[in-house]
Amino acid sequence: MKKIKPKLTQRFMYGLDKIRMNSFTKQTYSFKPTPFDIKGPFIVAASRISSADQYLIMLSFKEFMCFTFNEGIYRTNPEIAKRQDFYGNIPYKIGYPIETYKDQLVKLVKDGNNVCIYPEMYTNYSGVTSPIDPDVAEIIKEANCTLVTYCFTGGYFTEPAWAKDKRKGWINGHIVNVYSKFDLEKLTNAQVTKLLEDDLKEDAYARQCNSPITYASDHLAEGLENVFYICPNCGEYDSYETSGKDYHCTKCDARGSYTDQGIIHANFRFKTVTDFMKWEENQIDRIADSEINFNEDDVTLSQIKDNHHLKKITTDKMHVDKDGISVGFHTFLFNDIQKVEVDDKATSLVFSHNNEYYKLTSPTLKPLKYRKLFYKRKEAIRLYGIGPK
Repeated sequence: MKKIKPKLTQRFMYGLDKIRMNSFTKQTYSFKPTPFDIKGPFIVAASRISSADQYLIMLSFKEFMCFTFNEGIYRTNPEIAKRQDFYGNIPYKIGYPIETYKDQLVKLVKDGNNVCIYPEMYTNYSGVTSPIDPDVAEIIKEANCTLVTYCFTGGYFTEPAWAKDKRKGWINGHIVNVYSKFDLEKLTNAQVTKLLEDDLKEDAYARQCNSPITYASDHLAEGLENVFYICPNCGEYDSYETSGKDYHCTKCDARGSYTDQGIIHANFRFKTVTDFMKWEENQIDRIADSEINFNEDDVTLSQIKDNHHLKKITTDKMHVDKDGISVGFHTFLFNDIQKVEVDDKATSLVFSHNNEYYKLTSPTLKPLKYRKLFYKRKEAIRLYGIGPK
């Protein structure tokens, strides 16, 4: 269990970080917040859209705050991970039940600390806020403190979750609502989830179409090949390639470009990533259970240990059907998988299975279709009890 009353050194370094990041965020994102002065303890429930979110939120509040952060940072950027530990922040495992760190979060608040959490169930690749994890409401209710909802706009185009680079552009963040603990006491968990959905709802493309803003980059389309996993022209899976602002299907003549305002110019009907991904997900929904049959070569299965290290298990063929995922001789039934998430710019899949934590990677893996397929099958199992025979 982490400590939590902020020490003098923590507060001092926190203040220095805010000064340092204030200049950077103004220049990079035109971010100019007016720090909100509210007395804690409180929970900030924020939308998540870029790697700078934590710093932008720090600048938006006067009070010291603890944050949750993706435990993958221990592997990708150990220096930032050390800074997170220094502040007493809590690592969370994407693709793992939130209840595993619920007690830590609640204790932080009970000890008089302010905490920022990100309630979306999974990463937003489409530009539309993801569904809210219903377990977040339980944390908020149990913490019994003030709740502040905070929403970002503009960040999706500055740093799309699928993109290989950041774009110079514009991000705004604003407080949507403040709820006292007395307000929250009157609400059920389902009602708290609903208010989070309403307050954090954002459709980046709808906003962009109404008030276009330019987000410049030399690599505008690069990374879209991991999001466009079905070709709308020929129906092939995993057939797209990108370069600069352009993308094309390697199996047919479908091609297009991604503009600096985030619009698709193509010889097919979609104009936004949101529309393209919505169509893809509908295609996955239409696949009959008997027709679920995906195969991938050279997929590496690793286990993520409690010390955040990756332990390679095998590299082998992967097979996905209506019952689950198999890599070589290792099988993970959907019945026993608790949660699935996509990581590393939509190139890897992480999931929790019987309280263990795993990662799937390969040079050609397009994991978004498997995330959608998992939630489709879990819903069928929940509604109809349709599991492996």
